[in-house]
Amino acid sequence: MEKDTIFSYLLHLGHQPAFMLAAQFGTLENTSIRTLTMLSERGKLTAGQIAEALGITPASVTQIIKKLEQTETVERMKSTEDSRVTLVAITAKGKALLLDRSLASQAMTDKLFENFTADEVHQLYSLLQKLNDMSGSQEFLDFVHQTLSDDERWSSLDQLRMHFSKAREIMRETRDSSDFENAFRGSSHFGVYECLREWGLGF
Repeated sequence: MEKDTIFSYLLHLGHQPAFMLAAQFGTLENTSIRTLTMLSERGKLTAGQIAEALGITPASVTQIIKKLEQTETVERMKSTEDSRVTLVAITAKGKALLLDRSLASQAMTDKLFENFTADEVHQLYSLLQKLNDMSGSQEFLDFVHQTLSDDERWSSLDQLRMHFSKAREIMRETRDSSDFENAFRGSSHFGVYECLREWGLGF
């Protein structure tokens, strides 16, 4: 019974509006924030270097840079060593944005765990790490596949599995836009989008 209750709590936490909002300030960052963070840590970079580091297409990086320029968080400039090369650099406004997000994330984390002792935090960390490792293991995935193989939704998901890697790329490249549907529409992966939305796992 306790295991079932814990599982229900975990599912409930994942759907808490506060957690979903907090994720936007935490480690699950969109490509714009990842770009700003990289520029802050590594200095000026070319669009090609950004694309390679993020694992997305140059065309997607171009769109990201344009949006960041509109918010005055990055700027483009010619390389002093080679005028043919254009570099992208984070601005003071961009650095301030990262700092604000970092402070907000830390404040939310501190508030969430303010009633936990140091030992409780350490114990929770160890247990969640163990749970995370198990849930992502091939052994568990195979077990879930076997258990749910007769479920119509799982069968549909299994059939669409080959499309998910590409679908995830579309999601990642469109993370800064709320219009995911248009990003998927017209592609062979639109069924993935429709499937996720039907199950309440859409965007």
